[in-house]
Amino acid sequence: MTRLLAIKQRSWRQGLIVLGAELAMLEAWVHIPSKQWHAIESTWPGPTTWLLPARDNVSALLRGQHNTVAVRVSPHPVVQALCRSAGHALISTSANIHGKPIARNSYQLTHHFYSVVDMIVPGKPGPFNGPSMIRDGRTGKIIRA
Repeated sequence: MTRLLAIKQRSWRQGLIVLGAELAMLEAWVHIPSKQWHAIESTWPGPTTWLLPARDNVSALLRGQHNTVAVRVSPHPVVQALCRSAGHALISTSANIHGKPIARNSYQLTHHFYSVVDMIVPGKPGPFNGPSMIRDGRTGKIIRA
């Protein structure tokens, strides 16, 4: 996580996202409030990120200065394949240096990250142009639309 934060030039205080191929992959990281279970499950796989209460063993480098972890079940076939191949959820963030535009193609990824990452996985970005919606998993409130 420290390497990812350094590459992105991002403060640990903001936290990162955990992506899974299915809900079960996220249960090691978070508690899923029973009153929000159906609302959460109905948005996945999809572009909604939920802030859910962190389990006690979750590093502050992942959750930032929060008591929650940002989690999402991704519909993207490459993300799903990576998670399934690894056998667990993966730590993620957008493909950009903090505060800069997100890389949306292989040229931009290579230009910004080639010398600082071990590998760039081939594939196209998903169909969603903006950042994911973020919702509070305890209340259902939309934090970012």
